[in-house]
Amino acid sequence: MARKADEKASPEPSSEDLEDEDENDEEAGGAGDEAEAEHLLRKSKPKPLLSSVPGAECDSSWVMARSLGMFLGMVALGVAGMMYLERLRFTTALYVVTQIVTTIGYGDFTVTSDSAQFFCSFYVLAILILAAYAMNPWMEALQKRNYEAMNKSWKSVEGVSGIQSYKRCNKLVVSTFYMLMFVLLGTVFYATYEDCHCSYGRSAVPDCNSESYNLCMKSGGYNKNWKTAFYMSVITLTTVGFGDHSPRSLMGRVIAVPWMLFGVAAMANWVNEVRSSFSDVRQAKKERIIFGHKSDHKGMFESMSISEGSRLTKAEFRCYCLMRAGLLNKTLLKEIDQHFDNLDSKDRAADGVHFDDCFPKEAVARATLRLVCSSTMAPDEMICTPSMLVPGSAS
Repeated sequence: MARKADEKASPEPSSEDLEDEDENDEEAGGAGDEAEAEHLLRKSKPKPLLSSVPGAECDSSWVMARSLGMFLGMVALGVAGMMYLERLRFTTALYVVTQIVTTIGYGDFTVTSDSAQFFCSFYVLAILILAAYAMNPWMEALQKRNYEAMNKSWKSVEGVSGIQSYKRCNKLVVSTFYMLMFVLLGTVFYATYEDCHCSYGRSAVPDCNSESYNLCMKSGGYNKNWKTAFYMSVITLTTVGFGDHSPRSLMGRVIAVPWMLFGVAAMANWVNEVRSSFSDVRQAKKERIIFGHKSDHKGMFESMSISEGSRLTKAEFRCYCLMRAGLLNKTLLKEIDQHFDNLDSKDRAADGVHFDDCFPKEAVARATLRLVCSSTMAPDEMICTPSMLVPGSAS
């Protein structure tokens, strides 16, 4: 009873009040569309699989530690094998194994004994597979950490809208930075430290004097200037490894071990990001076509209608969807329509195109062969089928 009394006591809204409420609802709805869409996108965005698994971070750390241990064990095995079979020093053996892992292959050191060659044949295959397995999680973790750090710094400078506009380029920028860093590191170090060097061990220059730069040059020492150091860095990190320039000093080869390992990985990652960026550009064009604004597709939609109306038939709608997805263009569509008009001649009793009209030569050839088969060939000489004539025996 009290509820009914309250309903009677409350005044009924007038028509003007209802119109004001509708206008306010429209304004609020229009302003909230973007917020609602953003909320739905965030809600529908899949979460990382590992984030929902208990102990995923521990498992990831264990995988990285295990892969690193296996990789270091294989490197140690290669160093020990080179020292024993080729009688190389520890630093030289480690330098040679690093060339194997990175597939650089300068050629300044090669295996000469039969036992060492047999060992390397299997070792190279095993270490390359293990290196690909071991380096991948480490490079992904390093790139992810630096990518997130750069994202954070850019957000503080540009704001959310700015970082979204450059989001496609972030990984490419990070990978380019590391690639250039390793190229610059090799250029500066080898141009200054190995401007002229007599080397040591098997690669030592006979009667070379390394007391000064001039004496080293006169006695035939290995020379590197800024141009050759930059050239060697690029050729090395791209794993081309011509071998005309390579590290010659003891310190140069020690530095070359981590420089080649991480520099080659950074160069490979950069090449992959460049390839992905070109793919992203093409994908962005397709997305602009498929998910563009409604006004961008209105002309395309209307051009599909033969009757020039506001609605499309099923066949017209199929063409519109194919064009919107970038699988069909206007030129090809016109050629198809022209081909249909040529096949659908006016003197036919029925409208449309028959299947045999699409293959006129084949239809005539089959009809001719059927006629020849039925009139000249005996049943025991040839089998006649609707699609082919196959020599054989009677059925």
